[in-house]
Amino acid sequence: MSKKVNILLALLIIPSAVLALLIGFDLNALGFIQGVETPFAEAYFIGVSFISGSLLFWLAFRRWSSFFVFKNKKQFLWLGSSTPTHINRVRFYLILEMLFLIIVGFYFYWISPFTLYLGLIFLAATFEKLLFVMLRCNTKHLQAGIIKNGLVIADRDLSFFYFSGLTSVSTQNDSIYLEYRNDLCLSFPIHAINKEDRASFIEHFLIAVDKKKVFVSDKIKSL
Repeated sequence: MSKKVNILLALLIIPSAVLALLIGFDLNALGFIQGVETPFAEAYFIGVSFISGSLLFWLAFRRWSSFFVFKNKKQFLWLGSSTPTHINRVRFYLILEMLFLIIVGFYFYWISPFTLYLGLIFLAATFEKLLFVMLRCNTKHLQAGIIKNGLVIADRDLSFFYFSGLTSVSTQNDSIYLEYRNDLCLSFPIHAINKEDRASFIEHFLIAVDKKKVFVSDKIKSL
């Protein structure tokens, strides 16, 4: 989910950054961009600010909602923490995202009065990620759990892997792949499961899936 949202944000940011540059330096281009006099420029950036803010809020909501999902431990058939390797990887990607948001945020903050609020939105998103890295990137909070209907994994995002429609489970390159009907294929890194908990995870996972309908690779049992 976060990858798709980040791509959508990039598609919004790139043309907006070019337009902001032309408006900020009062340049004309393409016949309809007339510097600070560009028609509907303020309305356009208000719209981009609203969409960007909504997407970033959705990502933040999913990220922090793991607190509520894993708070009710009684709903889980199995519960375990991530490995330090996986947690460090989550921190690394979040820090990269923070650096990108800081650059973009200050760019929009300074380049034009029209993009002031857009810049503030990205800077606020940077602060949210910083809080998450400081407070939630640890073995206590980055967890994985099996419920009756599927698998839940918390890292940069809160991911659900439902058992309904599942047809095949296999492993390759330190990842577990789940194939569903309609050619849907999802995966998660095995490092999201602590090495000491993997035997217990595999045991509960195999009990939870319907092995009459789901092909399970023998390699899964040796993880």
